Amino acid sequence: MTPGKPIPIILDDLIAAVEDHCSFSYYYLDRKTGEVVFQSERRHRSGADDSPDLDNPFPEENKSERFIPVEPMESRRGLEIMKSFIASLTESEIRSRLMDAISKREFFRSFKDLLYDYPEIQKIWHDRHAGEIKKIIEEWLQYNHIAYEFASSKDPE
Repeated sequence: MTPGKPIPIILDDLIAAVEDHCSFSYYYLDRKTGEVVFQSERRHRSGADDSPDLDNPFPEENKSERFIPVEPMESRRGLEIMKSFIASLTESEIRSRLMDAISKREFFRSFKDLLYDYPEIQKIWHDRHAGEIKKIIEEWLQYNHIAYEFASSKDPE
């Protein structure tokens, strides 16, 4: 990797990594290629028995300056994004219903489920949310001194 030369990173891959809160999933960014590498402690045996085997996360010898872990976004930050979005809405009924949804135990699921009833607001939410997650990712990339450019998954190699 040439210092200062941007690496192509597929934004959607990083968004998926930042939003995955599964306790047995791990993501790493390859500083050389820009690839987001997924590893899991779970895998299914290839046989009639579907019980999961535990797999080691990313092998220790591969954890180096080249590969850095991508941590999931804190739930608190996700909740802040939702509250900010709700506050930006003008219709009081939907604001009230969304505030009620985020006061529940599984607030992410309740919030998303309620948005299915309001497709136009759901579209606005997805656009706003993607923009907020992109900002978080850009901050993280800058913090880690990674020169990058976002590439489409459709771009040729």
